[in-house]
Amino acid sequence: MPQRLESRNGNAGKREYILILQLLGDFTLPELREAIEKAPEYNCATYETVKIILFSLREPAFEAVPLSSEKLMGLPKFHLETTDASSYRTLLAGGGL
Repeated sequence: MPQRLESRNGNAGKREYILILQLLGDFTLPELREAIEKAPEYNCATYETVKIILFSLREPAFEAVPLSSEKLMGLPKFHLETTDASSYRTLLAGGGL
C-alpha cells in the first residue's frame, strides 16, 4: 500500500500512509490489515477509505459502499474557488476587507 499511495501522490502519499498507520491507536493490527486489504474493492485506497472500512467492520450498521464508475458519474460536479491569502493577512493584521 505505501508504494501505491506514493506512486499516485508522491510525498503526500507517504503522509497518508503514516495517517493510516496512526489508526493503530484506535484499531487493532488485524482490523487495520483487513481494512487495507478491502480498500481496493472500494476503488479508493486512502486514509479516509481505510478509516470508513474500519468503522464498518466494528459497526455493521455503518455500511461502507463501494463506488462504481456509474455511482461516481451520478455525483454532482462542483467548483471550489480559491481565495487570495492576502485577504486573510489583512484580517489578521486587524484591518477590514
